[in-house]
Amino acid sequence: MPSLNVSERPGDEFEIDPVTLIAAYKAERAGGPRVIGCYHTHPSGSVIPSKRDAAAAEPGSLWLILGGGDARLWRARPGGFDEEALNAE
Repeated sequence: MPSLNVSERPGDEFEIDPVTLIAAYKAERAGGPRVIGCYHTHPSGSVIPSKRDAAAAEPGSLWLILGGGDARLWRARPGGFDEEALNAE
């Protein structure tokens, strides 16, 4: 589900709109799609999670990061991320 970036510094960081996030969890509880993670871009082109990403990520959640024409998938764990296989299909 698309979300606005409500960060005070949207050019440097992202923050999912809490209204959208709550709506996604409510929809999940009502039998809708399961919330498994999020995606965002790194305009600088780096698809490596930032320190801010690590601080915001819930362990076990998936993070798809897009940048520089590339995409990589990460699973959050305490203190960082592990890269996951990404099937482009």
